[in-house]
Amino acid sequence: MENKVFNLKQFVIITLITSIWINIAEVARAMFVTFPLMEKFFAGRIPIGAMEVSNA
Repeated sequence: MENKVFNLKQFVIITLITSIWINIAEVARAMFVTFPLMEKFFAGRIPIGAMEVSNA
């Protein structure tokens, strides 16, 4: 039977990679799903807080 030791460095690296992946996925979901749906829903209404994504 092999003795497995907890490797803190590997744990931190995996945690950071996972956190970055989740962040990228949430930003992509907001940009490509949520924002277009909100723009369609609020089209023709009072332009409160208009979203201009390409104002870089």
